[in-house]
Amino acid sequence: VGCGDGFHLRLLRDFGNKNWTLEGLDASEKAVEAAGKAGIKVHLGTAENNDLLENNYDLAFLIQTIEHVEKPNEVLPAICRVLKPNGKLIIVTDNTDSFDFRLFKNGYWGGYHFPRHWNLFNRRALTQLAEKSGFEVAEMTTIVSPVNWVYSVHNALVDANAPKFLINQFTLKSTVSLGIFTILDIILQKIGRGALLRATLRKKDV
Repeated sequence: VGCGDGFHLRLLRDFGNKNWTLEGLDASEKAVEAAGKAGIKVHLGTAENNDLLENNYDLAFLIQTIEHVEKPNEVLPAICRVLKPNGKLIIVTDNTDSFDFRLFKNGYWGGYHFPRHWNLFNRRALTQLAEKSGFEVAEMTTIVSPVNWVYSVHNALVDANAPKFLINQFTLKSTVSLGIFTILDIILQKIGRGALLRATLRKKDV
C-alpha cells in the first residue's frame, strides 16, 4: 500500500517465492505506469478508495508510508477489509521511542521530515491504532536505520551555520556517518530502541 513504482514488490518478485501473487496500490498515475513497465501490477487508488476485493489478501505492507497519510485511523481499517481473516499487515515507520528522537526532538530530529510526515508513532500509539482498526498485534519490535541520525545531525549543523565541509559529512552520501550510525543503532536495537518501528498486525478472525 503506497508502493510507488513497485520497488519493494520487485524485490519480492526477484528474491521471494515464485508462487506469490504480488500486487500494489498507489495514488499516483505515474507510479502505476512505471510499475507496469517493470511488469508489476499496481492498482490506482488509496487504501480508502480502490477496486480491491474484500477478504482477498494474505499479507499487506505499509513501508515508511503511514507517517505520510492524513488519517491513519481510516487507512488501517480499509486495509483490514481487504485482508483475509488472520491476514497480516506489516508496518515500518519512524519510532518516537528511539534514542535519536529523545536527543533531537526539540527541533532537529530527522523523522519529522517536515512537511511530509503528518503522523508519528511509538509502540503504544501504534498498538492502540491497530486494535481500534480490527487488528491484534502479533509482534512489535524495532529495526536498525541510520537515516534519522544522519538527518538530525545534518539539521543541527545547518542551523548552527557550521562549515559546509562538516555539514557534508552528514548526508545520505556519506558512507562514514551512515556506517557509524548503523553501528550505534544496532546497539540500540538490542535494547528495543532502534530508529524504526516494525509492527506485525493480524486481522482479527471474528
